[in-house]
Amino acid sequence: SYTYQLFKDGIKEIAKKVTEEAGEVSIAAVTNDGRVVSESADLIYHLLVMLRTQSLNYKDVLKELELRSE
Repeated sequence: SYTYQLFKDGIKEIAKKVTEEAGEVSIAAVTNDGRVVSESADLIYHLLVMLRTQSLNYKDVLKELELRSE
């Protein structure tokens, strides 16, 4: 599967995908091309994969956001 291949390729390739997808979200927002949601989904997916390689998950991110709001 694609996810398996990402893990196999390693953190450097996963990090490149996160950077690429972040850029695509930004471009979609600026150009207003109707792809912000789909590009955001791609970004979140790759970010979650990257977090997993670091033994982290979405809940860890939410916990950090909660700490920042106190």
